[in-house]
Amino acid sequence: GDLDHVLLATTTRSTPGAEVLDLARRVRASGVAATHLALWSPYVVPDVGLGALVTYGFRSNALSALAEVLGGGSATGRLPVDLTVPS
Repeated sequence: GDLDHVLLATTTRSTPGAEVLDLARRVRASGVAATHLALWSPYVVPDVGLGALVTYGFRSNALSALAEVLGGGSATGRLPVDLTVPS
């Protein structure tokens, strides 16, 4: 297709459903640039397998910061958890 970048948002606190995981797999296989917007929990990031921005919720300050980053601002926060997937 004619996509430049895919934004895939999740709002779950636990492992995403099979449909979301399949969509993420197809996005990764397409070669199109993609960003996972983990709008609730960082723990879903390894399951989705895309570069991610994490907001920890939907409050206006979190969504404003996300909009700023998506508009070209820098994401300066650091995750307080380790998301390394064991091999």
